[in-house]
Amino acid sequence: MKRILVLLATVIFSISCVTYGSYDSNYFRSPPTGSKAKTARQYIKENQITITRENEDIEVVLSIGNLEEMQVTIYNKSNAPIIIDWDGFSYVDQDKFAHRLIHGGVRIIEKEKPQAPQTLPGASRLADVLVPVDFIAKGKPLNWIPVPPNNISVTVAYLTNNKSMFLECVFSAFPDQKITKDSPIIGSVESKKVFIHPLFIATPESNRKALYKNAEEKARKEYGINIELVNLVYYSEWHFASLLFYFSMLGWVENATIMATVIKQ
Repeated sequence: MKRILVLLATVIFSISCVTYGSYDSNYFRSPPTGSKAKTARQYIKENQITITRENEDIEVVLSIGNLEEMQVTIYNKSNAPIIIDWDGFSYVDQDKFAHRLIHGGVRIIEKEKPQAPQTLPGASRLADVLVPVDFIAKGKPLNWIPVPPNNISVTVAYLTNNKSMFLECVFSAFPDQKITKDSPIIGSVESKKVFIHPLFIATPESNRKALYKNAEEKARKEYGINIELVNLVYYSEWHFASLLFYFSMLGWVENATIMATVIKQ
């Protein structure tokens, strides 16, 4: 019986650990629409954000026309066909977190399923759109593209001559967003808290609402009561005090952090 309890506690502990350092799409709130999103959308409209990257095999053009998706055009420079490996595509955000991408040919309800590769004949091109799986909620993409989109990247994956190849496309050197006194973006907030998880029963998700409430109260003290938190990022890691519980298998201690952009309501 004792062995079974120890094994069960180990399994629960392992499940809890897989969330460390990860994003949780349930806690992402889409940036505001309508007048509140005017500043960001106006920036994209005025700056014509497009980058071109290439190697000896392909040329990739990435364009940002809105906050919800990224347009991609891939040109096969060779005369032989190549295989576009959609499942190998990834997006790295400004905090260096990697996200799986899906393209426009994938139904939202099948976003977690493997994506079929696509043959691109020689001297031809294809056009599609890209969306990170982590930024899809209630059947539609959230506003995930930062403004300005500096220090983000998209990695394009393909096969040629039975060899996997990757081309990293980095966005950089775009002008800073001009935020005026009328802009809805008024600042940012960060909140940290230590949680004790006895007997490995609770997972990090169970405390995220409490951490969000703490961040919201902190933001209201600094910016006023008429605010909203958007673009939430949650990060979880072991607290050193976990060592006191580990060998007795009585639980663990979580060092949790939440970061968010503060906007006017």
